[in-house]
Amino acid sequence: MAYSPINKSKSHVNTKLYTGTSATHALTGVGHQSDFLWIKNRQDTSHNHVNDSVYGANKWRYTDLTQSDDTANANITYGTDGITFNGGNYDSNSSGKKYVMWSWKANGS
Repeated sequence: MAYSPINKSKSHVNTKLYTGTSATHALTGVGHQSDFLWIKNRQDTSHNHVNDSVYGANKWRYTDLTQSDDTANANITYGTDGITFNGGNYDSNSSGKKYVMWSWKANGS
């Protein structure tokens, strides 16, 4: 089997560290369209959650709970180089909280 490295890996997957604002907040410089997101609060024991562009920008799945999916009132907007939070987002954009976001490109479908 031939080995094929991925050139420019940030064009496919990237990690962003950020501080929440509870307001409209753009996370750019990801290097690709963010089609699948995993977000984790780095300082509290808030729930981890994922979101994808196919399921919907206002639909969140918690990775550590057995409850059904949540629909956020304040959703996100997918951009060509990251995302924008449209206000506070559950456990992903609370003011002053530190987060990590892992982002994958999935060609939007």
